[in-house]
Amino acid sequence: MSEHVINGDLDMLLGEAKYLPWSSSRVDTACSCLYKFYKVYMEGYKEESSALTLGSLTHEILAKSITDGSPSMLKLQSWLHQSYELYRGKDNTGEIYSEVDGFLQYIMEFTTKWKNFLSQEGITEDHVEEPYGLTQRCGRAPYIPTEANSTYFRGIVDLWAYDSNKGILYIVDHKTNKSALSKQRVKEHPQLNLYTMMLTSIFQLPWRKAVVGLNFIRKEKVVWNTIYPKDAEEFRDKYWNTLKYLEYKLWEAESDMVWPATRSFKCNWCTFKSSCNSYLNKV
Repeated sequence: MSEHVINGDLDMLLGEAKYLPWSSSRVDTACSCLYKFYKVYMEGYKEESSALTLGSLTHEILAKSITDGSPSMLKLQSWLHQSYELYRGKDNTGEIYSEVDGFLQYIMEFTTKWKNFLSQEGITEDHVEEPYGLTQRCGRAPYIPTEANSTYFRGIVDLWAYDSNKGILYIVDHKTNKSALSKQRVKEHPQLNLYTMMLTSIFQLPWRKAVVGLNFIRKEKVVWNTIYPKDAEEFRDKYWNTLKYLEYKLWEAESDMVWPATRSFKCNWCTFKSSCNSYLNKV
């Protein structure tokens, strides 16, 4: 990294950076392939895949189910039918509809277990699919930036609740992955750590611990672990350093007008493989 950047010129450039605000998906993309990052976040192309469509539709049904609180199978099927109209053009075979339809029983069971747990713990409020933003100093910011560089990081938290009596924060993120992660990987999961940092910072929560879980819909289970304040502090320092490094790499790529692709197994499913020289040369 050049002295020019270290001395603060990069911070000045961030005010006009097209790739801000950061989000978990933007960070993942920047880490995995700068060419894909350029196509999505600099040129504004939409990434499309059956996996993304499946995830979006499943999240919609989950949000409606948890907001309702006590859904019947009839309600769930009706919501699926209504929501599916927005995705029908991306599901030529009907496979996505069938797969989400197969999730409905688990979605109903998860909703019941979650609501029963909240009732048992005396927690009267939960939050579903709520968007939040952070400034670079971890203050609250609008999810949609109102001015340049006002929102440094943002995310939509699938599900969370807070037990003020015990100082425990509960966070759940829904996943439609084909395989589940281990408890240790859940504890280290960047998204869950980021959401812990966001919620405790924004709402100034006095917290002893955050009980975090990834809800693997296909596997019909939630894998839980616990994040403590010390964990969150260590994660924040490390992650913010990662963002600074990525900002330099993006600044360098934009300055040189070179956005290198990174080859991996993910290339086979990439929306932009047909315009990627790295992929085409491999083939």
